Amino acid sequence: MSNRKRQKSMNFRVSEAEYQKIISRMEINNITDFSAFAREMMIDGDIVIISNFEQKAIKKMLADLGRIGNNINQIARFMNITGELYKSEVDEIMMNQTLINTHLRELIKIHQNKKIGADLNDKR
Repeated sequence: MSNRKRQKSMNFRVSEAEYQKIISRMEINNITDFSAFAREMMIDGDIVIISNFEQKAIKKMLADLGRIGNNINQIARFMNITGELYKSEVDEIMMNQTLINTHLRELIKIHQNKKIGADLNDKR
């Protein structure tokens, strides 16, 4: 045992559903060595915990993005039917694009804050 590179052993239990998820992830990634997979996930895998506030913010953003997509589809449908595009529709598309960009920046900021928090925990 003293000649082994890895001398410590870790064991844990999982439910049948958890086991199937693990096996499925391994198969999707063409990994057959569970020890290597577990080490990689536990050492380098990211753990993201989303607060209730963030979950609500993300749900709101997704709902807004759905409405924006609907607005753009309505404008595109109008253009296809009439062959015309009015300045008001262009302005609405631009406003929707700005909203999408704002939402994406907010999501990136949430992700970066989670990553910074995880990095700070690693340094402790």
